[in-house]
Amino acid sequence: KGSENGGQNRRREEERERNGSEDDKREHLAMQQVKDQAPRTAGGGDAERDKYGFRCSVPGETYQKWVIGYEREMSIRRDKWNELMKKSPGSTFMKSKNLKKMVRNGLASSIRGHVWMHLSGAANKLDSCPMLYKYLD
Repeated sequence: KGSENGGQNRRREEERERNGSEDDKREHLAMQQVKDQAPRTAGGGDAERDKYGFRCSVPGETYQKWVIGYEREMSIRRDKWNELMKKSPGSTFMKSKNLKKMVRNGLASSIRGHVWMHLSGAANKLDSCPMLYKYLD
């Protein structure tokens, strides 16, 4: 059973690595769609919106510069998390000051669900009873 869980974990890791760039593409596409679909204001200009559709209170050019920097920072964080997940055995993280700091600094949305599954212990529960969720339907 232990080697079976190890195989499942490796498959999950490989899938996450493949999907990481796909998630980035989807996030970028969603942001572009929101911008393209932003309603016109009464004055005829574009209502500036962020990727979630909220109005921005800063000029579009300033916001775009911020987004570029933010995306770069999220990419760096995602790479650090991916590196940490490669070093961690199975589906657990070793508690450390570095882990605490990384959590407090934030998670890229593309890996957030995966990381919280592991930090909360839900991944271990899922691995210990892999058929349970199928029976809950």
